[in-house]
Amino acid sequence: MLAGYSPWDSFQEGDIHLWCADLNHMNHLVDQLEVCECEKESASQSKESIHRDRYLLRKGLTRLLISHYTSMKPKEILFKKGTLGKPVFDYPGLCFNVSESHGHFVIAFSAKGEIGVDIEPPRKLKGQDRIIRRFFSHEEKLEVKGAEDSVHGFFQVWTRKEAFIKQKGKSILELNKEENVIKKYNSDLYYGENGVYIKNVVTETHIIAVAFEHINQRITMYNVEQLFI
Repeated sequence: MLAGYSPWDSFQEGDIHLWCADLNHMNHLVDQLEVCECEKESASQSKESIHRDRYLLRKGLTRLLISHYTSMKPKEILFKKGTLGKPVFDYPGLCFNVSESHGHFVIAFSAKGEIGVDIEPPRKLKGQDRIIRRFFSHEEKLEVKGAEDSVHGFFQVWTRKEAFIKQKGKSILELNKEENVIKKYNSDLYYGENGVYIKNVVTETHIIAVAFEHINQRITMYNVEQLFI
């Protein structure tokens, strides 16, 4: 497991850990991960195995990772529903948020303050122009227009907006309100209402955005598959 190194052992105030996974290549772990009975019941409602497996993997990996940061057993972890259904787990010094899109999964842990995260694989959306007109500010529209790759430009803006709204516990329908406008802070950092900072992390396969409370927080990425080496 991580070649003998456990990131959660050195997790401290100011740290943000991002754990990423491609669920499309992890089906063999579905039966190994621990989930609660209600999660199994929810998964059984899905008619397609791909969605059922992704759901169980998402829930199981969330429980597994939280157990490492808290020393609790995965099945003992109890979640509550926060604002707009955002899962909440009360544990001192630990906040988390999860995102999944088309099998691309990320869970973010913060040791200081609420956190929001969003992940998207870049792809052309049928309603992309409509989304831009409705939700993007003038500056964001110019950012997409001036991007070398308009699809990547779109998703860098969109994931920032999603992460910000999740961190604040608000509805996506509130994105175009004046107080929810996101502005550029420096070359790779953005900020929104009440000093929430947002940063993009771009890889070969997906675009991530993280929203956090303190400007000097340190972001480190890990691959979930390292847990099973």
